[in-house]
Amino acid sequence: MKVKAYFTAFLVMAALCVGCRDSKNPDTAAADALAERLLGVKASGIEFVSDTTRHDTFLLEQSGRKVRITGDNPVSMAVGLNYYLKNYLGVDCPWMKGELSIPDKLAPVTETVERTAKVGDRFFLNYCTYGYALLWCTWEEWEWLIDWMALNGINMPLALTGQEYVWLDVWQQFGMTADEIRAYFSGPAHLPWHRMGEMDGWQGPLPQSWIDGQMELQKRILRREREFGMRPVLPAFSGHVPGRVAELYPDAAITEIASWCDFPSPYFLDPNDPLFKRVQKLYLEKQTELFGTDHYYGADPFNEMIPPSWEPEYLAGVTGELYSSMAQVDPEARWIEMAWIYVNNPSGWSPAAKKACMDAVPKGKLIMLEYQGEYSEFWRETESHYGQPFIWCYLGDFGGVDVLEGNIVKVDRLLKSLFETESTCTGLGCTLEGFSVAPHPFEYFYERLWCDTLDPYGWIRKWSSLHRDDACPATEAAWEKLIREVFVHDAAYFAGSMMSQHPEFGHHDPQSRLPYDNDILLECCRVLLANPSGRDQSRYDITTLYTQVLANLFTLLTDRYTDAASAGDVARMKELKELSLKLFADTDALLATREEMLFGRWISNARRFGADAAEQDCFEVNARTILTRWGCDMYLDDYARRLWQGLVGDYYCRRWQTFFDTTIDRVEKGLAVDGDWYDKEFWPVLVEMAGEEMYSKEPYPAEPIGDSFAAARDVDSRIDGYRAVIGSE
Repeated sequence: MKVKAYFTAFLVMAALCVGCRDSKNPDTAAADALAERLLGVKASGIEFVSDTTRHDTFLLEQSGRKVRITGDNPVSMAVGLNYYLKNYLGVDCPWMKGELSIPDKLAPVTETVERTAKVGDRFFLNYCTYGYALLWCTWEEWEWLIDWMALNGINMPLALTGQEYVWLDVWQQFGMTADEIRAYFSGPAHLPWHRMGEMDGWQGPLPQSWIDGQMELQKRILRREREFGMRPVLPAFSGHVPGRVAELYPDAAITEIASWCDFPSPYFLDPNDPLFKRVQKLYLEKQTELFGTDHYYGADPFNEMIPPSWEPEYLAGVTGELYSSMAQVDPEARWIEMAWIYVNNPSGWSPAAKKACMDAVPKGKLIMLEYQGEYSEFWRETESHYGQPFIWCYLGDFGGVDVLEGNIVKVDRLLKSLFETESTCTGLGCTLEGFSVAPHPFEYFYERLWCDTLDPYGWIRKWSSLHRDDACPATEAAWEKLIREVFVHDAAYFAGSMMSQHPEFGHHDPQSRLPYDNDILLECCRVLLANPSGRDQSRYDITTLYTQVLANLFTLLTDRYTDAASAGDVARMKELKELSLKLFADTDALLATREEMLFGRWISNARRFGADAAEQDCFEVNARTILTRWGCDMYLDDYARRLWQGLVGDYYCRRWQTFFDTTIDRVEKGLAVDGDWYDKEFWPVLVEMAGEEMYSKEPYPAEPIGDSFAAARDVDSRIDGYRAVIGSE
């Protein structure tokens, strides 16, 4: 009987504990859950307090034995938690799921810290990110990324997942069959460009299993983002319609507009046509029914496209009616539009046309995204978007190309100027296209938004220390040097190593290919190598930095090869070819130590979404294509290239070895290796190789092999020999 009594008491206590857990303050529930996900049972030492009088502010202090974080919303609390993690626990939470080194005990807060966001809107993501980084993410990976967003103060994420489920319903109501609609959609990897109205059907049809699964995933994404108090930006109809709708509605003002990147021309429904508002109404109502709304809608007519007319009056009509169609469904609607539409085609968009478009929407209802503020501050050219609010965005990366870019010193200078200048800026954000780049510029950017000043050099020293278990002034100094002399240029799709680009002759402009001294990069790498750390972020750093050293050596090698070919020096050409094989092999072996740098993992992640073998094969083709040939021809070939294991050791290596073998043979025979030969004879070879890679079944490792520091030491032991063979600049 006594045992039974104890057991009954245990059940009662357990029930009471569950009740206590469920009865937590709903205003702090999201922050509590975040802390538990990151800290486990240690989260009991963190106390969150809601105070709505503190607008976008957190207060960090010690309260007895607990660390108290006060904020007006869960995102403010999360930023306070991130401050505590970094400054008291030495923990840097990476943006893609990884390892965290949590101390055994929580450190007490030694001083009260209060920070307020400088802007209310903190935007994140890019249409293209959904093709270059997020398309193969499961809920587990999304959950981690949303936590990272909250920790970094993001409250306005772009939320595009699952919209094809809505469109499937809408277009059926306009007379199309489900099969016709699925064929109109592109495959998963290219959905961002279909959604922007630039292509139809490429590598489709889109399987129903994907459509259904992404709809369910979007519900979970939005639920979690809203738990944090974020305001997700959902899509709206911007005029892109299936060609079949033009057949079903021959009297509608539907225009076949100019092709984008040689894809078949898409169709555009004029917003002045009554059919436009019918489509918008059905779409927004169905989307709201499924996903709810926070009244922010993304729509981008004519993104990188040529409109039917450049007349300001026509373009103003399009813009005004497009907003009106949103407002008829949601009177609180606010339209989020990329200013990239104007920056990308400055010759087409006259000042009068730009002003007419922005003036056509009631002030405050159109929010413009400065998509690449670090490169082109469009607001300064347009009288602060002619009075419309805008969000200044740091792009930082094109195509997810892994290259050392991100000038935080310049970004700091630009933000200081922005804050000091009167404008209609209401927010800041990051619009990166992929996550295969150094994360520190983006972490710096979002932390900068909660500070009046933030010294980039001091910040990078502190940030680098979070990648170690112990203090190391030498590595901190190395990272400061990297910021001063290596991470010095803006994002550019053509930047990076020739290793992952088309084989060709020619000396490469150092300002576009390599705007820094590779010897300085190597010097910093060797400091990090001499002071290894067991933390995962440190292993990531050593891999990416040494990979770039090798890739830069290969670029220099191709210049030397060009010199040798021009001189007819076959022996030198063969010597450099043999060295190139070693560079490819070393780079591939180094990359093999990191999960996120495996082409095989990318393919494996794609295949896991397939409901059967046929769908798995389809998704693998999508996954291979987007990173290699990209599109229906070679127009965008290598745009999203990656220095990833498998791609480097196989595809890129085979391309270059074919080029080397062919050119050596021609020089030996006294045949020309000029542009005419390249265009007529060698370019078709590259086209064929790209096509083969799209449909290849070559298996690559999906799990990492070896230790990053050990691989780096092995590579480093041969680098000086490689440099001696290649020669100096």
